[in-house]
Amino acid sequence: MMRILSIVSLAGFLALAGGCGSSADGTAPPDAASPQGDAMAPVDDDHDGHVAADDCDDHDPAVWQRLAYSYRDADGDGRTVKATGTVCAGASLPAGYAVVPGDPDCDDTDATVFAAVSGYPDSDGDGRGAGPAMAFCTSGALPAGFVAASTVMVTV
Repeated sequence: MMRILSIVSLAGFLALAGGCGSSADGTAPPDAASPQGDAMAPVDDDHDGHVAADDCDDHDPAVWQRLAYSYRDADGDGRTVKATGTVCAGASLPAGYAVVPGDPDCDDTDATVFAAVSGYPDSDGDGRGAGPAMAFCTSGALPAGFVAASTVMVTV
């Protein structure tokens, strides 16, 4: 008798709730099949208004499209290197990506060095370098023991 009472109680509950698969007002829930038959509604997991098929990252509502870039600033120092590709973005390119160059960067992995400079070894400390020029990537200054001028004389 107890078992029959439970089934009857469940049937009564479903009748009061509007049955299985419908809401209290008798309408179908939002995820029910559409009137076109078995067609599914487009998926937009991040609810950004861009369906998953057209969204480059449907789990992040801040991004939805692939944008092209021509320059990168990976170390965040405001100086760029030539690099092309696309990145998943929102309305504009994120920080670190650009379509126009900034000042050139000789080392985009270190924000403290960015300037390509050349200098001559000054082994005797007289302020005049000797030997061939050497290239450096620094913060703009030559390292100790190097100078910008050489003792090499140019004849015309």
